[in-house]
Formats: sequence, structure tokens, C-alpha cells
Amino acid sequence: MVLDDVFEIARIEKICFPQDPWNVHALKVSVTNPYGYCLTAQIENKIVGYLIGTEGDGAGHLMNLAVSPQYRRKGIGSALLGNWIDRGRRLVWNKSTLEVRQSNFEAIKLYEKFGYKYLKTNNHYYLNGEDGIVMIRAFECAVQE
Repeated sequence: MVLDDVFEIARIEKICFPQDPWNVHALKVSVTNPYGYCLTAQIENKIVGYLIGTEGDGAGHLMNLAVSPQYRRKGIGSALLGNWIDRGRRLVWNKSTLEVRQSNFEAIKLYEKFGYKYLKTNNHYYLNGEDGIVMIRAFECAVQE
């Protein structure tokens, strides 16, 4: 993801998260964050999905993952999330965390498929008062002998 991508990503944000989309400024901050990891999925040079995370202290935190509605159920979200998990393995994270709307059953199912498990509920986490489900995925670290 590069700075020029944030306008298209902001457009997708408004479609995917109409109640509280990230604005262009927040996206720019994410792209320029030295501890950030931002990735786009493209089809024929068109951004159709993206992932935004932060990393540090041996862990990753997945902040945002979205796929344009017309491109869902084609493996794009899985590819983005798989890239994130592979990064965690390469960097030897001990865990990855995320928050997801309690009503976003499809996302929860995807995260569970990649090894995330329920950790706790953050009551009224989202602007509309909806609870956020905190999920965690542990990584096994190889021990050198």
C-alpha cells in the first residue's frame, strides 16, 4: 500500500463500514507508520481489498481488513489474512490480536479458520455502541538447540 492508494481505500471503507469508516487522514497515518504493515489486494490494477496492521514487541495487531462486496467469497480476504499470518511466522511473533464486530459473523468465521480464538468482549467498542469481540492467535516459536 502506498499513499496514493488511500483515496481508493477510503472509498471501499465507506462501502464496507458505512457507520464508522476510517478517513483519509487515518489511512495516511497507517501507511506512514514505521510500525505499520499495509497491504492491498488488486485485480487488474484495481484495489479490491486491503489489510492494515501494526507490529512490535513480538506481536501483531490486525486493525482493518476489508474486501469490496463484489469481490467477496473469492479468496481475497483469505489471501490477505494468510499473508499477515505468514509475516507473523517469519518475524517470530508470539501472538496476533484483533477486534471484530460481534455481528460480523463472516469475518469471525474467517479469523477462526486462521487460528484466531475468542479472548474477551469489549462492551460498546464501536461508535454505534456495538460490542467488539477481541480475538487472539498464538504463534509457536521454534526453539533453537
